[in-house]
Amino acid sequence: MSDLKKHLVLIAGINNSAILWDQFAVHSPPWLVLHRRECPPLADVNDIAAALLVDLPDKFYLCGFSFGGYVSMAILAAAKHRIEGLILANTQDGTDTAEQVEFRQKSIHVASQGNYEALALAQTDKVFHGDSAAIQHLQATRERMISDYGEERFIAHQKACTTRPDSKKLLNAVSMPVLVVVGEDDRVIPKRVQEDMARNIPNCAYKSISGAGHMMPLEKAEAFSRLVVDWIEVQS
Repeated sequence: MSDLKKHLVLIAGINNSAILWDQFAVHSPPWLVLHRRECPPLADVNDIAAALLVDLPDKFYLCGFSFGGYVSMAILAAAKHRIEGLILANTQDGTDTAEQVEFRQKSIHVASQGNYEALALAQTDKVFHGDSAAIQHLQATRERMISDYGEERFIAHQKACTTRPDSKKLLNAVSMPVLVVVGEDDRVIPKRVQEDMARNIPNCAYKSISGAGHMMPLEKAEAFSRLVVDWIEVQS
């Protein structure tokens, strides 16, 4: 890699804060400048994208995890000329089903009654690979993120999920390089859904990380970082 710096914007998902990327950063090279962004508590992905774009670099690689992927697609729709490459991790390009919308509405109601943290922590077995659920430092990090993230963001971002646009046509039309990275055992967004998304994107590389669930960027931070860094280096 030359001395030329590259910029990578990292956008995390629901119930996550910027510390999600701490170990990713440990395994990143000096030439890659990381911009860890937390989504403001706005109830529309386009509004979140507009707010984030204000202070992002002129040109950057963009990595969105889960809900951060939805926001990344909104950033792509608004400012694709600024994006050098797109990384989508454990996310999808479609909209919520009626059942998913109903589940989110119920979650909003529960959270609004003062039960946000209990609600989020109850999802531990669903979002982690079985091996990771017993690793204390991973669970401690997630508990801290949930506390930092808070009820207001949770409610706003659940609403944003229910109204997000379908991004299939957007991704099918992109000319930039795209990397889709999937946790082999993701039980939140099934692997087959993400495989279908990758097949729809013209210039797309697809990678799967074994031993990882939905929280793959936390569970397998070193492996994920290595994949992303190696891919960016090839594009550069």
